[in-house]
Amino acid sequence: MNATNFLRTSVSILHIDFLDMRGDIQKIFKETPHNKQVMMFTATLSGEIKNTCRLFMRNPTEVLIESEGKLTLHGLKQYYIDLKANEKIAKLIDLIDQLAFNQVIIFVNEVKYAIKLAEILNKNTIPSKAIHRDIPQAER
Repeated sequence: MNATNFLRTSVSILHIDFLDMRGDIQKIFKETPHNKQVMMFTATLSGEIKNTCRLFMRNPTEVLIESEGKLTLHGLKQYYIDLKANEKIAKLIDLIDQLAFNQVIIFVNEVKYAIKLAEILNKNTIPSKAIHRDIPQAER
């Protein structure tokens, strides 16, 4: 199989760390299926490259952060405690009980863990809802 056929038929996700949009990358985008999702992330983007990027995107959304100071959410508190896996849920419930939280977002790395954690929190009178990829977007 040549490279062009490989790109057209086999690639579902293509991650490129360093882009030269005027070179080989344009070929890659032209050789891959038209109906694809394109996401580009960068800390800096010149006007020339921005125009080239727009050639490959449909209805792009651009997120601009004017300064690093705007990245900080004032009033947000983050906590980290190094625990063994079997200690985590008990410590979480303890922290929620001890600290005056109005809202809490807990990130986990597995859908089944999110569901189980929500069940445990609800059983401990801590209202909780697991939001994960298996829930249709409209319900999230």
